[in-house]
Amino acid sequence: MPADLTEVLVSLVYTLLSKKNGISAEFLRSRVDRYQNIDTETFQRYFARDKGELERLGIPIETIQREDTNGRNTTFYRILPEKYRLDEIEFSAPEAAAIAMAASYWGEDALGNAAQRALARLGVESTELEHSVFEPRVSSSEPAFGQLLEAITEHFAVTFTYANPVGEQSVRVLEPWGLGQRFGHWYVTGWDLDRQAQRIFRLSRILNEVKRAANEFTHERPSDFSMREALNRMKLDTGTSSASIELREGRGISLRTRAEEIVESEEGWDRLTVRFDNVEDMAKDVAALGNAARVLEPASLKRAASSLVERALEAHRTAVPTYELRKPKKSAGRIPETVKVARALDMVSYIHDHGGATFAELSEHFDLDRRTLQSELERLSLCGLPGGLHDELLDVIIVGDDVNILNAEHLNHKVRLNLAEAFSLMVALELMSAVPGVGDDSVVESARSKIEAATGHFSNLSNAITARFVASEDPERWSQLYDAIENHRVTRLKYISGGRDALTERVIWPVRLKEQTGRIYLQAWCTSANAPRVFRMDRVRSLTVLDEHFADDAAELAKVPTDLYSPLANADDVVVKFGARLRPLLPEFTPTKVSTKQSDGSVIAEISSAGDQALRDLVTSHAGHFEVVAPPEKRREIKEWLEDASKMHAESGNQPS
Repeated sequence: MPADLTEVLVSLVYTLLSKKNGISAEFLRSRVDRYQNIDTETFQRYFARDKGELERLGIPIETIQREDTNGRNTTFYRILPEKYRLDEIEFSAPEAAAIAMAASYWGEDALGNAAQRALARLGVESTELEHSVFEPRVSSSEPAFGQLLEAITEHFAVTFTYANPVGEQSVRVLEPWGLGQRFGHWYVTGWDLDRQAQRIFRLSRILNEVKRAANEFTHERPSDFSMREALNRMKLDTGTSSASIELREGRGISLRTRAEEIVESEEGWDRLTVRFDNVEDMAKDVAALGNAARVLEPASLKRAASSLVERALEAHRTAVPTYELRKPKKSAGRIPETVKVARALDMVSYIHDHGGATFAELSEHFDLDRRTLQSELERLSLCGLPGGLHDELLDVIIVGDDVNILNAEHLNHKVRLNLAEAFSLMVALELMSAVPGVGDDSVVESARSKIEAATGHFSNLSNAITARFVASEDPERWSQLYDAIENHRVTRLKYISGGRDALTERVIWPVRLKEQTGRIYLQAWCTSANAPRVFRMDRVRSLTVLDEHFADDAAELAKVPTDLYSPLANADDVVVKFGARLRPLLPEFTPTKVSTKQSDGSVIAEISSAGDQALRDLVTSHAGHFEVVAPPEKRREIKEWLEDASKMHAESGNQPS
């Protein structure tokens, strides 16, 4: 039976902490089941992999050279207790509340889980986002995220294939210095070895797995480097470019309401002149109209819109993946080994700090059912000095509902925060500092300084990371709406209905603003429809706050959904595929069934439809990462719609600009 890797790694930590003079490779090969009966090369590969897993947990293994008892120069390994233990940090009640609230900004992804583990280790109780004027979410869903963050702190070069805004691809080699979020996107910056200059890359444009490059790391991060300043130099210009676009008569109301000029073109078509800020966002607006829109100029917008359609079409031309839908579980997917090891070590220190614990307390604290908890405790009872005697193993004592652990003095201290945990809290607190109405800025800064001091082993991490919400870029723009929400003022909107492709007027009771993946939404009770509604703020053409106030009717406001995806009433179910980078968005769609066992990390889910146009928007804007799978006729309909759009863009590309 193969050795349980969690048991091996916990025992490795126990052993390397317990022997201050270190443990030789020969000892490990003779005592650890996983390392026995294998050749030297395989052992070295296994041990290097296990060391890497522990170092990702923030547990550094020190290598020392000295003579063994036979006088031979030998390599020994050890973990120094002072580099393992988390220093005690005392937070004031306001600081603890700020940290807990900031951590809740993360969605249900890897960094969201890391933030919750960090809270538990710091002794801060987690919390859910409370009802407030502005409720933001941040996500680390880009597949390149983890490798780039590790490269920044470990100082190694990486290589990847990158697509520019119009889809042109190139292979890049980068020595990364910093990682940050702005304008709703994550960016990495560093020294581009091909261009021999500092460059910034958007993570969503990285097309393949980020790999460690063979190149030596030659350009260290400058001492005065600041990721915040690097992103500050990026400008989101307003209306700096102009496009000439033809639309079928009566279509594309969103573009028509933004047009500077509309003239008749050939029969059944109108030609628009529209100013825009960002070629990618404009391309999404055009692509979502299918064969009802064609770009005349600029060429960059033509290529960008065509690229979105072609990538979506390519996904729908591939064979439908095999899948089996089941009701979603709370924790779907394989738990990474580092998470299981961290949980095991945290469980030992938690039981020690509390002088023992009950099954109920452990189940609640670690969010485990009794059966899984029993299995975790049984595994811990096998951990300790490999091949050791009874008093050299963890002694897990269970009496009725009470649990205690003896022989665990080397693991009784909390392990220091790892990279993901430190990053998640540092970024969340920086985001919080710019959120309106969250409290005292000095409290947030004080909490961040204490966490920064506890994570000093990550080479000045605070200068290498940054993030800000889109809403914090221009707070004055939202102040009128904040006031309407706080003071319960009735508001009138002129709003583009995507499903109907029409300009509508709505009278609403605004409840909250939410931000997710760079897009801002307004959740409200719509008196026009006498129902809750979610409005995309980029589709609002005018907003007027009226003198009329609405009552703070808890019963009515409770009906306003917290989810951003709004399926149609009595909507049909569709089966769709969420690419790996879209997995964090899955909960917003409230899937009724899921299939998570896809080799590419994607998830196939059954959701209620929000209408044909909503599906088309998702298909084109995510360009191959969101795919309609079933029913077959709906997939065929989407594919044919994309083929028609592809032909239209091809014909447009042949026309003179």
